[in-house]
Amino acid sequence: LCLIPCSDKKRVGTHPAKDLYTSVLFRFSREYAERMGDEWGILSAKYGLVFPEDKISPYNLSLRKAPKATREEWAAKVRLQLLPHRHKHLILLVGQWYMQWYSQEEFPDISRPLGKLGVGYRLQWLKRNRPDPLNRKGLLF
Repeated sequence: LCLIPCSDKKRVGTHPAKDLYTSVLFRFSREYAERMGDEWGILSAKYGLVFPEDKISPYNLSLRKAPKATREEWAAKVRLQLLPHRHKHLILLVGQWYMQWYSQEEFPDISRPLGKLGVGYRLQWLKRNRPDPLNRKGLLF
């Protein structure tokens, strides 16, 4: 399961989650997730874990600016949403703010190919490491 971050740029109206977010970082993350993960999801600051076909509406919320209690609530919600996936390998393309749910005891099998890179560096990495569609599992994590 590949998890990617939401973005602040969104379309107007209700859409499947995969089509709501419009930033360049989201598009490159989505492309990577679609090619490298057997399934993928989005960590949304408002909704928690959403899957590509889940219909959601735009919002204006950021974990960076949220109070600590809100971030803790969000992390607990995401942890519960991810529990059914705890035995899967998780590929995480998210930044530090979207890692607050993580517990190695509950989710031991993860990879973070982008490590703790900031947004600009994550975008550069995703551009440089665009997977070859003929070699789906070709990148090293």
